[in-house]
Amino acid sequence: MLHYATGVLIVVFGAVHLATHSFLGVEGYAGSLQYLSVIGRYRTALFAFTLEALLVTIAYHGLNGTRMILLEFRQGERWNMAVNWLLVAVGILVVAYGTRTVLGAYLWG
Repeated sequence: MLHYATGVLIVVFGAVHLATHSFLGVEGYAGSLQYLSVIGRYRTALFAFTLEALLVTIAYHGLNGTRMILLEFRQGERWNMAVNWLLVAVGILVVAYGTRTVLGAYLWG
């Protein structure tokens, strides 16, 4: 059920993310790509929250999908434990690195 919920949340957070890039507070596509415009968006709480939410939901959704594929590929208690722990470790690393990037952009630009 969480896999489906994260799929829906990816669409919602992705729409907010695209809206902040496309038409919320920017003047056209060229204006949205200017350095000061990008840094300004990264320093807003809405944008930082949206990026963090996208990071967590996409990481979970992608890694859980990978987990399901790997568990269908092969079965066994040791295999299940190895896949689960490996993907939990990868997920922690991905979210930690991404959070560092989001916080760095939000706090220090």
